[in-house]
Amino acid sequence: MKRMQNERVRVTSRDARIYAFGDSLSDIGNIFTVTGNQSPPSPPYFSGRFSNGPVAIETLADRLGLAVTPETNFAIGGAKTGRENVGDTPAFRFGGLLDQIDRFVSTTGPRGANPKALYFVWIGGNDLLNQPNATSAAISQAVEDVRSAVTTLANLGAKNIVVVQNSNLGRTPFSLQTGLLNTLTNLTRDFNNRLQSALTPLERNSDLNIILSNLFPISEEVAQNPSQFGFLNVANSYLQGLLPADPLADPNQFFFWDQVHPTTRGHNVFAGTLREDIISEITGDITRIGTRRDDVLVGYAGNDRLVGQAGRDALEGNRGGDTLLGGRGDDRLQGLQNDDLLAGGFGNDLLRGGAGSDQLFGQSGQDTLIGGNGIDFLSGGPGDDLLIGGGGCDLFSLRPRSGTDTIQDFDADGDLLFLPGRLTFDQLEIRQQGSNTIISIAETNQQLAILKNVQSSSIDVSDFLGARSNRTLLDLADREQGGPLLDAIQAESLGLKNLLQTRRG
Repeated sequence: MKRMQNERVRVTSRDARIYAFGDSLSDIGNIFTVTGNQSPPSPPYFSGRFSNGPVAIETLADRLGLAVTPETNFAIGGAKTGRENVGDTPAFRFGGLLDQIDRFVSTTGPRGANPKALYFVWIGGNDLLNQPNATSAAISQAVEDVRSAVTTLANLGAKNIVVVQNSNLGRTPFSLQTGLLNTLTNLTRDFNNRLQSALTPLERNSDLNIILSNLFPISEEVAQNPSQFGFLNVANSYLQGLLPADPLADPNQFFFWDQVHPTTRGHNVFAGTLREDIISEITGDITRIGTRRDDVLVGYAGNDRLVGQAGRDALEGNRGGDTLLGGRGDDRLQGLQNDDLLAGGFGNDLLRGGAGSDQLFGQSGQDTLIGGNGIDFLSGGPGDDLLIGGGGCDLFSLRPRSGTDTIQDFDADGDLLFLPGRLTFDQLEIRQQGSNTIISIAETNQQLAILKNVQSSSIDVSDFLGARSNRTLLDLADREQGGPLLDAIQAESLGLKNLLQTRRG
């Protein structure tokens, strides 16, 4: 919602957490624990979740490479926005959202909330479902409770707070079967609109970033076009009481597990929307540092730096001009949008540039480099690598003593071959082998590259670019004006380390 100042923030594994607050839609076992593993009954419910599998907050955490644990998840089934819970009895109180905030406050200590973590609030469903004839004053109070919770988190030091605007509660089986479709649809809209109006002013004159994620539109899309999302039934629940309504039915084809709670596939749909909103709304530059284990490191909308270190890591840059460093292990790197720098490190890595003019360095190992759209630079490094430029005019590096690279889609009318260091076109042997062109160093017979499905007769000096060739970099420099392609050429000629130092964070 708010454009953050680009002061790079270093995020370690200790910081990569989600603190969650809410009701049964985000509860991952809290009410199950306090009721002695009685509610919700498991089975048919999954391990204390109000669903048949992981809920949206868990899927979201996995897709962002963040941790959500019983220690960071304060959500409890039945919670309302204030201090009430639909499960409260005279003998025992489970409490509402404000009680969860109090419990979190008691754990923070003098340092307050971790400003590098992500905070998540999804609440309001129980207030509306249990009071379909709620007055305007009641809705205002529920919204004020959420505003109070967000304010407390912000005062403790939280910087990025996700607040969910509810899906259409009028579409739940409970609402449809009780004739409340229109009533709860209008009530949900009213609550969501007031929530936005109440929270937007909190960002003024502060570095607080409130990310409003509205699930109402996606819930309507599912309800109106279920087959597009793989659902056959969005009006009825899979369970009737504690038993399947149809034992032969596939729960994955249902959006609802019971009268008000989605199946885990339904939660996955919500998690997708939440993820998109979070990635697009966190605009500050971050550095995420992995561990020696297998990590998922996800960038947001800023110019991010992701460092995998050891393990089989998955790095995803998303928006912004990102730097992705795989480290040791077989890693998967995706730049996705804008001009990115990807370096695989040690291991058999997969690098995908995506949109933009990307710089892909496989480094050691047998790597696969895919440029995507845009003018990309691809250098396999030591090892026999597979290079695929994709759309756009791409530049492929032929580095001596680095193995034989296979270039899958070389286009002599648009792509170029780069000769780093002292290597020149006159030193090359270019010959046909079957349907492919083989490029070698004539004197040593060292094979540099295989151009798949390319006729050797179509390759001449005009297809090469090199610092010591007859074709200079001057024309390219004038066209690129110091852009990513020239940066990549400099890195290939002088060493990747020099370029990384200019992008350190």
